[in-house]
Amino acid sequence: MRMLPLLLPLLLLVALDAGAADPRDSDRAALSGLGSVLVLVKTDDATSVAGVDAAAIGSEITASLRAAGVTVHDSMPEAREKSGSDFAILVADVAVAGGPDASGRLVYDVDLEVKQMATLIRDPDRRALAVTWRVSTLDTGPLPSLRAAIAALTTRFLDDYRASHPAGS
Repeated sequence: MRMLPLLLPLLLLVALDAGAADPRDSDRAALSGLGSVLVLVKTDDATSVAGVDAAAIGSEITASLRAAGVTVHDSMPEAREKSGSDFAILVADVAVAGGPDASGRLVYDVDLEVKQMATLIRDPDRRALAVTWRVSTLDTGPLPSLRAAIAALTTRFLDDYRASHPAGS
């Protein structure tokens, strides 16, 4: 019986949350109308020393996006030439804390975010690069698990991209 007073607020909170909008909906909306992306992979020296190959990660992300029908630019000059300022930068920021331990496990943090040009409401003539969509993971595991984590985040981007680009639109 003592548990009932403790459970009631929790049940009420769950019931209220069940009717709430998916917080990812606003992130997905920011991808609506997005025509093309430029993939950028950021790493630091420690990440490179741990065996993380930024170029290979960029190639894997690019291949996944292209296979899904997303237009991917090969360089910033190409993106500007073909799309003006109407493209996004998909940034994979990969960080590793130290090197692999004795069992080959890494502690890693991966942020995948979309940056787009945005107009400031208070000054419509002013545009700035802003993060409009973001997912991340912090985990441990061998190098293949890091690559799998990046692939999973890329899939989340593609899921949201598809949700914001219904067939026929």
